[in-house]
Amino acid sequence: MSRVLVIDDDSGNRRILESRLAEHSHEVVAGENGALGLALARESRFDLVLVSTELRSGVDGFEVCRRVKAMPDSVRPGIVLFCGQPAVPEVLDRGFQSGCDAFVSRPDLPSLEHVLRSLLRQRTRIAELEDEVHRLTDQARQTGREPAREASREPARAPARAGSEPARASREPADRASAGSLADRSVANVMRDGGRQQRGERAHHNLVTRNVRLAHKLAHARDHKLPHGRTDRVRRYTRPRLRAENRELAQKLHRLSGSATATGGGSAASPQLESIAACESGGDPHSIGGGGAFRGKYQFTYGTWASVGGSGDPAAASEAEQDKRAQMLMAKSGSSPWPVCGQ
Repeated sequence: MSRVLVIDDDSGNRRILESRLAEHSHEVVAGENGALGLALARESRFDLVLVSTELRSGVDGFEVCRRVKAMPDSVRPGIVLFCGQPAVPEVLDRGFQSGCDAFVSRPDLPSLEHVLRSLLRQRTRIAELEDEVHRLTDQARQTGREPAREASREPARAPARAGSEPARASREPADRASAGSLADRSVANVMRDGGRQQRGERAHHNLVTRNVRLAHKLAHARDHKLPHGRTDRVRRYTRPRLRAENRELAQKLHRLSGSATATGGGSAASPQLESIAACESGGDPHSIGGGGAFRGKYQFTYGTWASVGGSGDPAAASEAEQDKRAQMLMAKSGSSPWPVCGQ
């Protein structure tokens, strides 16, 4: 069970957040303002801090975020900023610059638990990687000391031939260098594997989000109710299964709505691009990830957006323009701009 600190001076918001978090077995502690929240964060250990961007007096949410981020690594919790309304790009930029790990708005509350679980998994994985780095470093040091120990245990011998001692002395630094190089390569491999796992988790989360949205749209179009527990079941699907089911849901929605697209949202993207969008952002044209570096339905960077004639913020452009620019990028570079979701 994780410990979550909620900092919000709106009692209604606090009750909503406390209720949702308690439903998922989190231990919740509430702070009624920024100053009290910071005091609680310093006095006790938390896994995550959920802080409002709309604190009305004293220390604001962004300053709380900066001060929590400045805490020592060993006790610093993950930070999620909460907004009453969907955050505009300026608020998102300010939040990520303050050091937050994620944003959640009131309309996105159903996905709050997904965000928290993802952050907790990342923190656990980072801790495992740090332990592995320390282990490999100690192993390299130990290996480097072994030749010296062996030499100290050897009995005294007759004077060796000329040149033999310098040769042995030259081998010992080489042994230590070899051990250090092996440790460096092992650390690099561990870090690379951790990065792959985090990208895979983000892609899975986006596919689940897309699936839930499509299922709700389809249920609304049919005037049906979704089965209880469906979302929890979908979270256990593999990425290939999620992609296949998302395509099937989109096709059903297309047939029901009679629209020209498979998403019900006016998109003119190809099925391949729709699959990439579902994986990258859950099909959300206003999605922002990677600390603000990746933006829009296809998670453009400013550089890739400009390379196909886009200007301004990709996430602020219409969905139709994003589809058009993504098609141009696909024609220009293939699926390489999407190394995880384009495969």
